[in-house]
Amino acid sequence: MDPYSTLGVAVTATQDEIKKAYRTLVREWHPDYNSSPEASAKFDAIQQAYDSLTRTTVFKPTSFPRFTASTRPEQPHRHEPHSATPPDWVSKLVQDSARRKRETEQAIAEHQANRQRIFDELSAEQQRMREALDEERLTTRRLIDEARDTANVRIDEAGGNHHRIVAIAAEREQLIKTILSDSNRKVNALTQERFTIEALHRAKLTEEDALFQGMLFM
Repeated sequence: MDPYSTLGVAVTATQDEIKKAYRTLVREWHPDYNSSPEASAKFDAIQQAYDSLTRTTVFKPTSFPRFTASTRPEQPHRHEPHSATPPDWVSKLVQDSARRKRETEQAIAEHQANRQRIFDELSAEQQRMREALDEERLTTRRLIDEARDTANVRIDEAGGNHHRIVAIAAEREQLIKTILSDSNRKVNALTQERFTIEALHRAKLTEEDALFQGMLFM
């Protein structure tokens, strides 16, 4: 099949136009993103057509005179011997296409592995932050309970002294307020740390996707 027809470009297309058409078709027909039965064969054909047009300009149709049915010169009929062995350039084209396919598959596998690693790291960090927040809440509850228990013991020891009881109750409330304030500060710090970690991993994913696109379409 004519590689220009396969890529959907004119025979006078520039290298930039050929590359743009190739990238568009790869996105559409790559077997990892297209589940249709003909995706693999179509992808191979696109790859071979792109290789044939970018490997060399020796065989580019525009390098030869183009004839129509009315202007094609008469040629004597000849029987060329048929060779079962393809020309060297055909073998090289097939090898290059197979190599590019292997490299593409390897790049996809590495990209998926890297994304999974980043997700696993993020999941572990999020679990650590949840455990830290749970521990802080438990610590706060324990300190408040201890403050109340201590105040109740002191109130019992006050023996009905109203002024003493009021003073102890005020100290208790002030202590609880301090405990809650410290706890809120720690929770806010942990929450901010979680946001920072999540933003960092989102940046890692964006960078990984950009590197993958660069390797796939360079």
